[in-house]
This record gives sequence, C-alpha cells and structure tokens, in this order.
Amino acid sequence: MRSRLVLTLGICVFWCGGCQRAPNSPSSADTVGAQNLSAWAPCIVVQSPGGAPFTVQMEAARTLQRAGRLTWVRLNAHLDRSGLEYHRQARQMGLHILSIIHLIELERVGWENAFDALYSIYPSDIWEIGGEISNGDPNVNPVPVTPDYYMSKLKSLYRYVRSKYPGVVLASAPTVGTGSTGSLELEEFVKLGLLDMDLVIPVNVYSNHSLSSYAAIFGKYAAGLAGKRIWVTETGSANPENHIAWVQEFYPRLAHALHPEMVCWYAMWGGDIAEGQGDNGFGMLDRVESGSAIERPLFKALAGER
Repeated sequence: MRSRLVLTLGICVFWCGGCQRAPNSPSSADTVGAQNLSAWAPCIVVQSPGGAPFTVQMEAARTLQRAGRLTWVRLNAHLDRSGLEYHRQARQMGLHILSIIHLIELERVGWENAFDALYSIYPSDIWEIGGEISNGDPNVNPVPVTPDYYMSKLKSLYRYVRSKYPGVVLASAPTVGTGSTGSLELEEFVKLGLLDMDLVIPVNVYSNHSLSSYAAIFGKYAAGLAGKRIWVTETGSANPENHIAWVQEFYPRLAHALHPEMVCWYAMWGGDIAEGQGDNGFGMLDRVESGSAIERPLFKALAGER
C-alpha cells in the first residue's frame, strides 16, 4: 500500500500483472510502437476520497472500461463517508469493487461495529480487512499490528460476518510487496489459520525479490492454497517510462508463480506530491490536482491511443 494513498464479486477468469526496480526487472518499452498488453488484468487501484481528482479519475476509469481494459477498481471505505462518490459512480458504471477497510477504522470503533457501519454505507463486492499490517508509514497504519493480533481479530470478524451477512466475501490484509517481509508475514497468517477460512488472499508484489519469496511460500503450502482465490492487489513501477514493460514482462511472471485470479495496478493516480511537481511515479495519470492531468503511456496504450 503506497503511502501516498489517502489511504474488484464474480469469478474473474485470469488472463494469463515494486516500488524499486530490482536487478533483471523489466526494461523500458514505452517508446516501442504498437504495444502487446495481452498480460494486462482489468483492475486498478483508484485513489479516494474525492475532491478535485474525482471527475478526472472516474472519466479515466470510464475510458478504460469502454476500451475493455477495466472491470474492477479498488477503493477505500471510510467511516466518515469520504470517497463514497467513487463507490457510487463505479457501481453505476457496472464496475466491480474491492473495498479496503483500514486498520485505523477497525480499531477506532471495533472491528464488528466498523464492518456493520461500512457495509450499510458502501456498495462493494469484496471487503479487504486491513492494509499492510506491518507497514509503519503513518499514512498507512498509525499503529502497526502483529500477525497474531491481526489473525485473532480477523477470525472473530470472519465468524461474525458469516453469521450476519451470508454470501459476503472477505479478503485478508494484503502482505507487503518489497523484500521478503510479505512472504514471511503470509506464512505466519497461514500458520495462524488463514487457510481454514473461505477468504480471498491478497498479496502486494513490487519486485523480483518479493515475487521469488512469495513463490517459495506458495510452493511450500501448495496443497492448502489449491483452490483459494489469490489476488495481487498492488503491483507497478515507480518509473513511468517502465510501466508498459512492467505489464509485458512482470505480469506474466506473477501469473506463472502465483496463479492469481486478478492483478491490480497501483495506481490510476499516485497523488501529487507537491504543487507542480507531479506524483510518485506509479500513476497512469499525472498532475491530476493541477487541473491539467497528463495521461502517461500505459494509460494511452490501454485506451487504444498510439
């Protein structure tokens, strides 16, 4: 979960996507002519809540949807209803929604109370419970928690939701996407009973190192993971010149190693870092808050522009 975030149900047939460019990571392909984006998966993280970027981001989502490149969006669900317009617009457009409930909201009023409130407010198809629980960035988790604490709370909430809201689909917290921390955390989740629950299992993957570490864990627990719904909820490159190559080269590696049901690009827009200075590099759009949004090469290629 990139710190600049103000921070898709149906079964999606997988088509065949890190913060830092690791050795042997995809090289730039953005200047090549016609781009082969067959590895693209139709899911994008969209920054919410709204304000000035709302119209720009949702028009961009509509453009990609019309091009057949978008069926899922990941959005934030907040108790103060901020970002609700994103959920409503996405639902009106016919997009599927993966909603993330952040730990700060769960801890503030109690996990069951938070879910009750948010479920009554926001339309969604999958509810992701928590973000990267070990991420100490204050924009992500003001107070990180341990796998033991998280899993004890998740199991209690899972039983509650299964009883009160039959058919609701939950997802566990995505594990971090750089280094081996995420894979070690995922293994702890598994040891603490993750595979005993009928959940979507998300991971974030931003580097070859991270992918290799996850692949080892997936191999170790292959029998238990068989049949589970695996999502890569964040991946992408901070180098805009490398975005297209990331889809062309890294997405197939994700498919081969993890066999995910869906992969979500981070992000439609990464959040302007300062007036006139652009965003954090991950966004398919840039300078959204400036009022003169720039479409980067990946967006143009997906939209069918050359």
